[in-house]
Amino acid sequence: MVDVSYWSVFFRRHDAMPEGLLEAARTDLARVYTALERELSGRDFVCGSTSIADLALFPHLVGARSLGVPIDPQRWPGLAAWLKRMRSLAICVQDIERAKQYLASLATLTAQDVERDKIFWRGDRIEWLVARGFHSWFVEEIEGGRVLWPGLGIPDGPVGER
Repeated sequence: MVDVSYWSVFFRRHDAMPEGLLEAARTDLARVYTALERELSGRDFVCGSTSIADLALFPHLVGARSLGVPIDPQRWPGLAAWLKRMRSLAICVQDIERAKQYLASLATLTAQDVERDKIFWRGDRIEWLVARGFHSWFVEEIEGGRVLWPGLGIPDGPVGER
């Protein structure tokens, strides 16, 4: 989902999504949705009762529709029911509200507030692109200077000096 989100309101892209990328995401996420449907069989929540697993999945799955990868309630009724249950939890209602406020604020944010022109890549996102045949597009992103790479993650000095 992250790789198809680059053409959503979060980023300022000046190109179209590579042809076939959304369909590749739909195909792979259908497998994820099917696995979640299986895990939810006979249960209201992923681990039986509300857990960190449900809370970790929620923001990704609630945003799937806006990215063009919705959960079809006919195909995945248990997952759709789970999403409805999650949407009724106070913590999830608050999360959706915070997300709406953030999206509304995007127009006023500056480059100092948040990077929206370059994409911060990491291994799993790159691996998915390459495995699905989008390596040429990715190389164009690198050559075009539209990529941010993670640093080494090494602190600049001893703990007491930071």
